[in-house]
Amino acid sequence: MYPTGIRWQPKTKHVKIIEDNELTPVLASTTVYNTVNQTIDRKGGGTATIAYTIRSADGDDKSITRHNMYYSEDNINEKSIDELYNVLDILKHNEFIKYPILSIESDISLTQAKQSARIVDATAAPVVVSPGDTIYFKVKIHPYRGEDEIKDMSFVVPEDQPLGDMVLEVRGGGVVPLPYLIQKQQYNLTDEILERLRTYKDFADLKKKIEEEDSNNQIVIEILEQNVSMVNDEKSTTAKLKIQGKEPVETDKSLVKPKKKLLSEHDDDDEAKSVVDTPYIIHGDGQITIKVMTPAKRDAEMAKRKKSHSGQVSLVESMDGEDSDVTGKKDDVKARKNGDKNASSHKDKTASDAQKNHGDKDADPTTDEKDE
Repeated sequence: MYPTGIRWQPKTKHVKIIEDNELTPVLASTTVYNTVNQTIDRKGGGTATIAYTIRSADGDDKSITRHNMYYSEDNINEKSIDELYNVLDILKHNEFIKYPILSIESDISLTQAKQSARIVDATAAPVVVSPGDTIYFKVKIHPYRGEDEIKDMSFVVPEDQPLGDMVLEVRGGGVVPLPYLIQKQQYNLTDEILERLRTYKDFADLKKKIEEEDSNNQIVIEILEQNVSMVNDEKSTTAKLKIQGKEPVETDKSLVKPKKKLLSEHDDDDEAKSVVDTPYIIHGDGQITIKVMTPAKRDAEMAKRKKSHSGQVSLVESMDGEDSDVTGKKDDVKARKNGDKNASSHKDKTASDAQKNHGDKDADPTTDEKDE
């Protein structure tokens, strides 16, 4: 038996729950759900802000701490406990060590208000860089029934970044980039397949993935892998992608291991990424293409651009016609930013089907497609 502390501002409740691999996740999450229901004495929609710490009896170095935000139109009480259950289930069934739980502390704040915002635009400067340079962003978000806000962010180009186009994804923490969703749908990459493909080095690696998983209230800037594919065409070496899911299906031998997303293995522990927290659940995403050059070519290009006053690029702007692919990206991003799912006529049905479910999903560490 171990104590579980649940603070519903300003109320605190302590309970004891039996230690069992199967029962612990169910009983702990159910206790939180019942306590919230008894405290607020209502059901319905709203926004939940949660923070929790799971402490192991084997030492603080194995403790897990996370925070997240969720919104539901129907039952926010139930939505607020999903992540806690999933993380407990992962810990109790992990393949590396036994995980005796010493205590669980959960802080939950609920409001009936819809605390969400959508990314409507972003600008980046400079647009011509060399490895190691810093790119500065201004990300404009539109809160639900509120005034637009600007979030300042920066992104450091990796020292080993290849020269050429670097596509940066600007997205909400719970949003899966559209190209990844298209691949998942096109090749029937169900949740069961992706679950089988995930591997971790050890418990420390699993713990790190849980704690560092993006939260729904974050704005994330990261490199979008080019030529993304989750199937092996046996003709070229494809980039690796990691998404996750749950439907049972047989594993296809042509699948390659996915690369990144949600409690997944990273090829590089120091992944190039920039994150900022907000008081909103963030929806929407878009891409910005940056040119990576040698320092000499970068300086020459920047001098030329300075004369023409072309020093930044946004989600809906091209790179002055330098690459024919950029114009296509501009049309695609503009259509997605404005919510026009039929505007990009060059996309096939697979792309448009995936886009219908894109951008409005809440993330927890065990599901890549979430309902508000």
